Amino acid sequence: WFNFCRELCAMFMDEHDEKIGGVGKVVEIDKAKFGKRKYNRGRRREGQWVLRGVERGSDKVFMQIVPSRDAATLLPIILANVEPGTEIHTDEWKSYARLNRRGFQHRSVNHTIQFVNPLNGAHTQSIECTWAHAKKKYKRMHGTSKALFRTYLIEFMWCKKFGKDTQFTMFMNCITAVYPL
Repeated sequence: WFNFCRELCAMFMDEHDEKIGGVGKVVEIDKAKFGKRKYNRGRRREGQWVLRGVERGSDKVFMQIVPSRDAATLLPIILANVEPGTEIHTDEWKSYARLNRRGFQHRSVNHTIQFVNPLNGAHTQSIECTWAHAKKKYKRMHGTSKALFRTYLIEFMWCKKFGKDTQFTMFMNCITAVYPL
């Protein structure tokens, strides 16, 4: 039943997909690897890379599984999910370097030196916090199958987007939207 409910939410979210950001808004973008460690030690070995964007000051997010972290993969996903004119904050991963040429105001921070760029104020603290919550939830579930991983990401986005007060009501609306009378 949980898988069925997640699939319903996935169908609803796919149909009601909306871009985040816009002129005067800041979107933080980051990539992370979800996976497991061998014997719970050392670096993660297996897993899937996920690109995520969070609009500051709202609950708007996007998450997408990506096969690689190169510019040819990441830029089309960012263009499809973020409004032009948005101020985007990222780390200094080289795949983000062309965002200025794509209609965005791109600012970056070098995490090996500082958490906030003192020259332009760029930081990715909001998205790092959200990643921590997503990974904590994923760890509590003791991982998932690769086939269901996308629906677990959508469940996380659903909870983030609708909050505790409206999740159930929105789920009922989702059922009536997917299975109209």
